[in-house]
Amino acid sequence: PLRSLEGDAERLSQLFSLAREEAQIRGAPIRFETTRDRYRFVIFKDRQWRPIEDDTHLRVREWEAPTRVRVVKSDGSDILEFGRDLIEPPFRVILTRPAGSIEIAANGLGIFEVQPAQQQPGPQPDHDDGERPRRVPGLLGQPAGGRALEADGGVLAGVAVAAVLAGQALGV
Repeated sequence: PLRSLEGDAERLSQLFSLAREEAQIRGAPIRFETTRDRYRFVIFKDRQWRPIEDDTHLRVREWEAPTRVRVVKSDGSDILEFGRDLIEPPFRVILTRPAGSIEIAANGLGIFEVQPAQQQPGPQPDHDDGERPRRVPGLLGQPAGGRALEADGGVLAGVAVAAVLAGQALGV
């Protein structure tokens, strides 16, 4: 059971990377939405959010088992949106099933890493309604793999250090 959770987390981390790249290529924001049973990516097109139907990778997918999704982000936002910004605050997406929890840590520079879930103090919001899509907070996009950061080592290196420090403050 924990192995299937790890598989879903690995797949989702790769899809986050792909969604980030697609948002850059298409020039339109892409959001991640989830319920206990499935998840999907939607794109802002013609003044509304629409499911992505022209990409076999970013299609609607079922979790291997019912999954709770919780997010840890410094601004408390509940939207995971990939767009044009080069650097955004780090965040963590925590996937939980009866067998355990695992998280996807985003460093704010386009790296998504699957790792054991860290414990977060305080009350945990309950998002077990199962049907209502829940937007997960996140990244307002960066270019694929952070390659743009290599263009100017000076200014951008300082920004990268700030993002790393922000990640350490969040425990990412």
